[in-house]
Amino acid sequence: MSFDANILPPVPLNLGEAALAQAPVVQLAGGVSCVPQHYLRYMHTRESVEALLSDVAYDPHYPVFVSDDKGQIIIQIGIVGYDNYKSKARQPKLKIVFGRKWRVEPNLPSSEILQTVFLALQKAREHEVRECLTLDMDGYVTTPFNNHHDMPLMARQKDVLHAVNEVQADMTQADISALLSRVRYDGYEAELIDMEITRLGPILMKVKFDGSIDMLPDRTVLMTADTLSPNAILHGLIDALLAESDRHVKTNFTYRGFARFDTAVDVQAVAKLSLTTRQSPKQLLGASKQKKIFAKTFESERYETDSTRIPTLSSSPYSDKLREQLREFDLSNYAMVCG
Repeated sequence: MSFDANILPPVPLNLGEAALAQAPVVQLAGGVSCVPQHYLRYMHTRESVEALLSDVAYDPHYPVFVSDDKGQIIIQIGIVGYDNYKSKARQPKLKIVFGRKWRVEPNLPSSEILQTVFLALQKAREHEVRECLTLDMDGYVTTPFNNHHDMPLMARQKDVLHAVNEVQADMTQADISALLSRVRYDGYEAELIDMEITRLGPILMKVKFDGSIDMLPDRTVLMTADTLSPNAILHGLIDALLAESDRHVKTNFTYRGFARFDTAVDVQAVAKLSLTTRQSPKQLLGASKQKKIFAKTFESERYETDSTRIPTLSSSPYSDKLREQLREFDLSNYAMVCG
């Protein structure tokens, strides 16, 4: 690791990024050098975010949109597919729907913008998974895990809704098969293939669906349940499907061909890279004359960035509640946050 004011990173910085004055350059393995991201200044625009995301790849059924919304940069995930609440046979054409808006701050590091897209994709898929798991109740198709239920109403009915936890905790394999026969995922029937009660407590089950699902190549999912109750089994199944969905994004979401959160990425190699790039300016610059210049610039930039993220509290009862809550922690910057 060394500093030389004349050394530039080997690859031009993306639009929307610039190295701080006198920023240190870190030497990596193989003779590669870089300015660590925390020594960059970020000034992102819609154009720079679009340029960044042009190197992102994932399932084309989940396009990533970038837009301006009242002067703010917005990321949204589109979902191309069929209406989850209608049979595919009744839908001759695909449609597109849009997920929630994710705001991108201009001073957000490029890596965090990429991770925002990663998270937005996971949540968009989660929304689909929750709607695609259906349960037959009294001859009608329901979606008990979807995100559109009326939570204030459910809170008023919590005593009734919680009562299900006490119902039937000793189901037989035949009972479980009967329960799963009422379950569909993306229209495909679920079937119990195998189950095992482990010595450590959790009950393992292998469930198979009778149709092709993109995130389940062999059409099966391995799930766990804490008890042999309908509630535990259904929650175990949705948790397993959500885990498979998240794994699909981890494996297939790439930036310039690199899948950041894929299990193929060596965790210890990531830790070593982090150790190399996260050293303090004092360690990188030593006693050089650039040290004082850069240290002042770095602290000023960090303060300015942090200050833009401080929310404004009003004089409302809710804000007063937050002030009291934070006062309990005896925060060193309480006055800055709470006024």
